[in-house]
Amino acid sequence: MKTVVWLECVDGQPTRHAREAYALAVAAAEDAAHDVVAVQVASDGWIVEAAADALAQYMVESGAACLLLPSTVDGNDVAGRVAVRLSAGVVTQVVSMNADRSFEKLVFGDTIKTSVTAAGSVVVATVRAGVVAAFDGDIDVQTVVGASARVALVSAQPRTKSARPAVESAAIVVAAGRGVGDDQGFAQVTELADVLGAAVSGSRPATDAGWIEPAQQVGQTGKTISPDLYVAVGISGAIQHVAGMRSSRTIVAINTDAEAPIFDIADYGIVGDAGTVVPALIDAVRGRK
Repeated sequence: MKTVVWLECVDGQPTRHAREAYALAVAAAEDAAHDVVAVQVASDGWIVEAAADALAQYMVESGAACLLLPSTVDGNDVAGRVAVRLSAGVVTQVVSMNADRSFEKLVFGDTIKTSVTAAGSVVVATVRAGVVAAFDGDIDVQTVVGASARVALVSAQPRTKSARPAVESAAIVVAAGRGVGDDQGFAQVTELADVLGAAVSGSRPATDAGWIEPAQQVGQTGKTISPDLYVAVGISGAIQHVAGMRSSRTIVAINTDAEAPIFDIADYGIVGDAGTVVPALIDAVRGRK
């Protein structure tokens, strides 16, 4: 079975999540060199529309039976558009892939693993972040050019680049919740992130409070990530948030409530007020540098 993997790129480089999707395809293939093809899309216009057109055409021309994409905002968008063009089934947020085109995914807040098979000759699937280690070798990438007459770029404003790493690809993420209290408390969280070289994220209440942008939110209504270290500050651990970060390799939780659900999944827990604990952590990290 030939599998095509869309390598979503940032600044010309495949993202960590895209390399994870490629690793999943390689692990499931009987002959990876022959059965797995990595494709990136080059376009001067809107990448989602261009990628959908280019990938759908490539799937038809190559005769591939499966398309894997990272489960990102753009990846999910492209997956749906390609599936419509190919009249293909879609399986989202998969955690493993089998040689027979069946997939495993977690449902009901990650409490149940289920096997899913899509009908039809072609299947489109999005890969959940962090389910496998990112492929760290050289990837032979084919570039296809995408263009669409249906969408024209009228104007564009470059995104202001942050010195902090992106949430979806960061090795360390420091996340804030309602328990940080106020703007001053959130400022301490960002300072901790800076001394750790981490990305800043948060739960839905942090987004609602205006401390973080929706693109930084982690959880069922935000991003699903799997960093090496996740520091949850003032986050209770509601299932909606945990679903987006529980696969983090090491979880550190700071909360005043010793019975908070976040401690059930944390590797290390500190029961205390964030306003006291976070500055102490900042001093400790700086003292070790």
